[in-house]
Amino acid sequence: MRANVRFTELDQEVKFVKSELEEAWYEHDHAVQQGRNAKPYQDAIRELEKEKAKLDPELEKGRQKREQLREEIKKLGAGIKELETELAKMTAERDKWLRVMENASTTLKVQDLKLFSLYKIPSIRQVVLDEFDRNRFDEPVARVDRCQTCHLAINRPGFENEPQPFRTHSRREVLLADSAHPPGKFGCTACHDGQGPAVNSVAQAHGEVHYWEFPLLRGAKAQSSCVSCHLDVQRLQDAPLLAQGQRIFEQVGCTGCHLVKGYEDIPKVGPSLRRVSAKVDPSWMVRWIENPHNYRPHTRMPNFSLKEDEAVAIAAFLWSASKEEGEKWLAGHPQPAGLRDGDKEQAARGKNLAESLGCRGCHGFADGEASTVLGKEKEIIPNLKNIAAKIGPRWTYYWLKNPRDFSPATRMPSLRLSDQETAAITAYLMTLGAKAETIAGLEERLNDAKNAQRGAALVRKYGCFGCHDIPGMEKESRIGVELTTFGTKTLEELFFGNRTDIRHTWDDWTFNKLKTPRIYATERVEQVMPQFNLAEEDIKALRVVLAGFRETKVPHRYKADQSQK
Repeated sequence: MRANVRFTELDQEVKFVKSELEEAWYEHDHAVQQGRNAKPYQDAIRELEKEKAKLDPELEKGRQKREQLREEIKKLGAGIKELETELAKMTAERDKWLRVMENASTTLKVQDLKLFSLYKIPSIRQVVLDEFDRNRFDEPVARVDRCQTCHLAINRPGFENEPQPFRTHSRREVLLADSAHPPGKFGCTACHDGQGPAVNSVAQAHGEVHYWEFPLLRGAKAQSSCVSCHLDVQRLQDAPLLAQGQRIFEQVGCTGCHLVKGYEDIPKVGPSLRRVSAKVDPSWMVRWIENPHNYRPHTRMPNFSLKEDEAVAIAAFLWSASKEEGEKWLAGHPQPAGLRDGDKEQAARGKNLAESLGCRGCHGFADGEASTVLGKEKEIIPNLKNIAAKIGPRWTYYWLKNPRDFSPATRMPSLRLSDQETAAITAYLMTLGAKAETIAGLEERLNDAKNAQRGAALVRKYGCFGCHDIPGMEKESRIGVELTTFGTKTLEELFFGNRTDIRHTWDDWTFNKLKTPRIYATERVEQVMPQFNLAEEDIKALRVVLAGFRETKVPHRYKADQSQK
């Protein structure tokens, strides 16, 4: 090795000298042709030729030494080949006896002396998923799966109570059936991830090693892989957390701020604010913007932790932006003639109507009442407790009469009420809570152009238009990061801020981000994601959904047949 290195160094040095010599001769000839003094170049040529003459013998000596060593290596190689031939014969003999003993475990003894034991050598059980994966050039490649080398009983009944890796797969008769996920076709990593080809250790096989992108999906997190092959996860009995998380993800408004492939056209989850000035009490609006959870603890709208002056500024902008359409709507909807303020008899009749018409099928009317729940604690349909603090009788009357007249996209149906029935239910609703306490000087602040301008900037900063239709904000872009491939983010891509009390794992980062969205903020790095106050079970369900956000291209033959759904 050293002789070869030395020869290479000398050879390179000689080449450099030759190169310099060629250059000197070029300069010499050029000087002669131009009639200049060529003596300096002649001197340089002589010096370089001396240097080359000195190096040539050393180079030849190195070449001879290298050839000598090559001959010795060749002789040794011949001996190695003979040994390899002998080894192959011995290995073949050994393998023959191993095949004979494959199903035997025998201990050889002489009298009472145990000499050695012959045990069955484990065989590799391998499943190949043709064209299941894509390489870096987006070409289909096979996936190799050897999980059943250790998990021998995965598709055998009767081992349900054994420890891993000898346990039967849960709900084997359903999940591993020929009509579902037969192991011979899907292997294990298609659903559970891990490092399929690895058999050297448990950690390696499970992919729980540094830089392996797809470690084993443990527990309920395995449900996240269902989206790779199943279009409609809401019908999957064995993925309840995934289905719950998907409903929350769609209904709580995540797509208003975050782009996700496949969720681009989901409707905004919040009500339209194009005519909001004709709908709500301005003092109520400010307090709602400041902290909506004070008014409705289970609302889907998050708390942005705004200061009072920021809430006023946003209200000023919304009031200004919706003023034209709001006034136009009010002009076409005069005060109803049938409403009688403080008429207890009319309100009592309205309460009876609300009960008999099934309003409670969607709405709660007191604390703890919620007929339409999202996840563990969120309400999809508003609880009408204290509704009188938010809206007045005029708007309520026309809303009950024809909800789509005010908001064409609303899900609330027309109840086909008569004028008297509408007035009665309106009177009843106006008994639920007291009118909002007026904020002193609010009207002047709402009409302040600078306040409205500041409010517009805050709306853009916090992305309110992601959930609400706001005049003038129709072309604004989502403010959050794209989540299409969030499930494959590495730790290097996750910002933990200055937190030292949170484990550096994808699961811990994601759980804490959903629980306390601004937990990773620092003095230099502001974070604007608001507080949703989600239950822990809902956070875990959302985490399963996020884990499934990958850009996978599973071949059609592996996907579920949607025509049978």
